[in-house]
Amino acid sequence: IGARFAHIVFYEPQFFLAHPAEIIKIWHGGLSSFGGIGGAVAAFFLLKRKKNFLRLSWLKVTDLLSFAALFGWMFGRLGCVMIHDHLGKPCDCFFAIQTPTGPRLEMALLEIIGLIPLALIFFTYRKKQMREGWFLSVLFVYYGVLRFILDFFRATDILGADVRYFGLTPGQYFAIVLVVFGLFFLRKKR
Repeated sequence: IGARFAHIVFYEPQFFLAHPAEIIKIWHGGLSSFGGIGGAVAAFFLLKRKKNFLRLSWLKVTDLLSFAALFGWMFGRLGCVMIHDHLGKPCDCFFAIQTPTGPRLEMALLEIIGLIPLALIFFTYRKKQMREGWFLSVLFVYYGVLRFILDFFRATDILGADVRYFGLTPGQYFAIVLVVFGLFFLRKKR
């Protein structure tokens, strides 16, 4: 629900205002990964309010979820690679894919490649005693910085290109929020 809501509100609000029946047609595409994170966070805090929901501290649970989410995110992006729904700027580099408009960057593939070092770090530290909130903080900061940088390479010259607000994509604004929260949790737990 969060993924769809964020897409409607931040990526194509004019379209959905003009075609409200399309809001429920998720098979036509239109999900925001950052909206999915927001929905998961909202659900987590709603459940957290229930008595006896957590026997662990909430930061320990978010660390476990962050660890799993990283690998799930990479797996999910494989689907994006297969359908080429995140095309980048024209490019003749090694990572470019052939499209009807010529070779372009495949942003989901670049994201997976960019997440591999973080996956190796998480895998290496999975059994070490890290302070609570470490995995959450590192995921937020690392992914936020990665996504902010990568979105500069997204296509602007194709149909369905991400909307820009003051030169940045909605994903870049959400990435800034992730970095701020990640740094806040890192500092708070220090």
